[in-house]
Amino acid sequence: MAKMKSDVVYLKDLVKRLDGATLRDVAGLGLKIQGWEWCDMEELVDLVVEHVTEDPLKALRYDLVLLPLELHEVYDEMVAGEAVEVSADDEFFEWYAEAFYLDLKQVGGRASKRYVCRMAEEVRAAVKANPDVYERLLELNEDLLLYVNSAAVLYGYVTYKEICDLYCRWNDDGLVDEQMVELVAEDGLEFEPEYLIHHGCICNIENDRGYDTDREVELFLKERADKPRWYPETEDEFQNWCDETTHLESESAKAFADFLRNHGFQNIKRRDELMLEIIARHQIGEEVGSIVSSVSERCKIKTRSEGVEYAALLGNFLNNIRLRTNNGWTPDELFANSSVQNANAPFVRTHPTVGRNAPCPCGSGKKYKKCCGKL
Repeated sequence: MAKMKSDVVYLKDLVKRLDGATLRDVAGLGLKIQGWEWCDMEELVDLVVEHVTEDPLKALRYDLVLLPLELHEVYDEMVAGEAVEVSADDEFFEWYAEAFYLDLKQVGGRASKRYVCRMAEEVRAAVKANPDVYERLLELNEDLLLYVNSAAVLYGYVTYKEICDLYCRWNDDGLVDEQMVELVAEDGLEFEPEYLIHHGCICNIENDRGYDTDREVELFLKERADKPRWYPETEDEFQNWCDETTHLESESAKAFADFLRNHGFQNIKRRDELMLEIIARHQIGEEVGSIVSSVSERCKIKTRSEGVEYAALLGNFLNNIRLRTNNGWTPDELFANSSVQNANAPFVRTHPTVGRNAPCPCGSGKKYKKCCGKL
């Protein structure tokens, strides 16, 4: 991308060029200026300029948070006073064209696809005066997306305000609000996240048919209602829960993984896939006995002692999964902590809760009551 000496361009000149519809969108949808509806075009130009110049980084924080990573260096060049040359074929050309605080001029004739882009002097000066705030805004997209995914994995169903409150639990920079969380969450949908958006909330709830419904959300929230929320001690620990594989990092998961490795699952990908399947089945409330029995059929368990070990390790693994219906608590934690315990807290026995007449999970071929379940 070519750089060249920049001419100074001022915000009011850029805003005055906007057509009426675009100017109204900037004032109402983009900047959310109070009372913009009652202004004529001349008044609206002054209102937008005044609003932005009062605190450019605050006014443009949504734009900067959503700024594509590929444009960070380009913005740095414009902040340094450079004019950058861009092409109409550039995949981000639309971004330049829609950013009202950027001056985009065609060069080389009417048929040319070459443009020169400059940043409004007021915005450039504000960034140079507050480099720490500017850099933080550029980092926030990735950070907030971690918050959204982590909240989805741990809690299943959360509002934008709740995610905003989570951020403020560990940060006091005053940069994040509900609208920013919403914008980042919607922007993040293209990256195959751990969530979908359901009636303006972050949702990660599945039933045994594998889809989300209003009824399932209602039942989920009812089951979770009397349980306080679990919070990790640090922001890093919270953000580490941005995908389901974090469950595989617990000591109980590692112990069960070792057992699987020695009983038919030497391939780490197959082993992890099985454990994530177990987690998913536990999250949707499948009967523990069903999980124990079906998984045992896929393991190479040859003796009664191996069957007992399998049941104990799997039970311990299940007891240490952070369940969304528990508001992030594990069954072990709910069982042990009287302050969060309640009658509906799911707890998994460390021996298989299978029917007395069901096949024993140890693989002996005998009924459970005649084998490992013998009283």
